[in-house]
Amino acid sequence: MATVHLARAYGAAGFERWFAVKRIHPHLAKHASVVAMFLDEARIAASLDHPNLAQVFDLGHDRGEYFMGMEYLHGEHLGGVVERQGALPLGIAARIVADAAYGLHHAHEALDAHGRLLSLVHRDVSPQNIFVTYDGQVKVTDFGIVKASHRLRQTDTGGLKGKIGYMSPEQMLGEEVDRRTDVFALGIVLWEITTGRRLFRCDTFAETVLRITCGHVEPPSSIVHAYSPALEDIVLRALSTSRSDRFATAADMACALEEYLGASGAPVGSRDLRSLMHRVFADPLAHKEAILRAGPDAGHAAAWREATAPDVAELVTSALDGVTVVTPPATMHAWPAAARPHGWAGRRVGLAIAVAVAVGLLAALALRVFFPRSDATRPTTAIVRIATDPPIARVTLDGAHRATRTPILIRAAAGARHRLRIERDGFYPIATTFVARADRVELNYALRRR
Repeated sequence: MATVHLARAYGAAGFERWFAVKRIHPHLAKHASVVAMFLDEARIAASLDHPNLAQVFDLGHDRGEYFMGMEYLHGEHLGGVVERQGALPLGIAARIVADAAYGLHHAHEALDAHGRLLSLVHRDVSPQNIFVTYDGQVKVTDFGIVKASHRLRQTDTGGLKGKIGYMSPEQMLGEEVDRRTDVFALGIVLWEITTGRRLFRCDTFAETVLRITCGHVEPPSSIVHAYSPALEDIVLRALSTSRSDRFATAADMACALEEYLGASGAPVGSRDLRSLMHRVFADPLAHKEAILRAGPDAGHAAAWREATAPDVAELVTSALDGVTVVTPPATMHAWPAAARPHGWAGRRVGLAIAVAVAVGLLAALALRVFFPRSDATRPTTAIVRIATDPPIARVTLDGAHRATRTPILIRAAAGARHRLRIERDGFYPIATTFVARADRVELNYALRRR
C-alpha cells in the first residue's frame, strides 16, 4: 500500500535528524478506501505516545498525495532477528514480548479528545511488526488495520484482517475482537521466537484455520529442552482458545513476564538486547552506519541519487522545509537454507526503514479466499463457517451431528454438494444444501421463531 523512504531534516545551528517518510503508492492513491486507511493509520498512531510504539509526528498533503513523517527505527524487525539468530534465549524473548505488551497496552487504553476509550485493537501483531533497534529498544509498528471506535473507514464485520498465521480464533470466526486478540497474537510470537518454529501456519488456508480454532497448542517444552515451566504457563495462557482464559490485558501479560524474569535470577534489559543485536548484526550494522555517516554529500552520493525517486524528493522538499529525501540502495542478504529456522520467511536488510505493510498480504489473501481458482489449483478441502441469528443452534452436516453452538467452523469436501440441517428450540428448522466452491465458505442463516 505504501513506500517508506529515509529522510534527513536540517535546521538551525547544525541541527539534523533522520526520520522516515511514508507515502501511498501512486496507483493506489486514487482509491478513497486506501487513502482513508492511510489517514486512519496516521491519525491513530500520532495520538499514541509511548516508548514501545513507533511514533508518527506529521501528516502532510502535497500535489494530490498524502504522506506521513515517522520515527526512523535503526534496527531490525523481530522476524529478521529470529531468522539470523534462530530461537532466542528465553530471557531475551520474554523481554522483547513484555516491552511489546507495554506498548500495546498503551494503545488499548488510549482515549480520544473527549475522554472516550478508542477501543484500539492492533489485529496484526507479528514478528514483522515488532521492531528491535540496535540500541535494544522494542517498538510495535504498523497500525494500518487497527480496529478503533472512531475510524474514518470501518471494516466489515466478519472480514479477515491480519496475517493468517497470527490470527486469534475469534478473528477466524469473524467475531468481534478486543484487546485479548492482541494478547493471543503475542502468545504466538513468544511461542515462535523461543522455539524457532511456526506455530499455526500450514500448507493450506483450511489447515491453518483448523489448527487455530481447534485449541490444541503443542507445549514449547516438547520442542525446547529445559524450557522454563513458568514461561510455558505464560505462553499457554496467552494462547487459550477462550478469551476469558487469557490475560485480561496486555499489561497483565507483561507483568507475568516481568515476574518470570525476576524469579529467573537474571533480569534482562535493553543493554542485553543491545548486546545481542550488535553481535548478531555486526556486519549489517556497520554497513548501515557507514552510509548514514557518509550521507548524500559524500562518496555514496551517486548511489543515493540513483535510489531516490526524483518526484519523491520534490514532493517532500516542497512540503517540508529543509528536508532531503535520501533512500540508499537496499542490500539483499541470502542466508543458507540449512541455517534458517523452520518455516521462517526470508527478509530484506537495507537502510530503508523496515516498517511492515500487511495490505499486500491481505489483498493476496482476499483473491485466494473469495475468488474461485482453476481446477488445477482448486482445494480438496474447504473450511465452512456457519453462523445463525440467533446463535447457539445445533448443526448437522451430511447426516452427522457436528455442533451444538453456532457460529462454528467445520471441514467439508470442496466441490461436493453437502446436506445441512440447523435446529434450535423454539425456531423452525432449516434444511438445505450447499456446494463449497472455495477453500473458505461463509453461510449465514436467520432462524424464524415458531
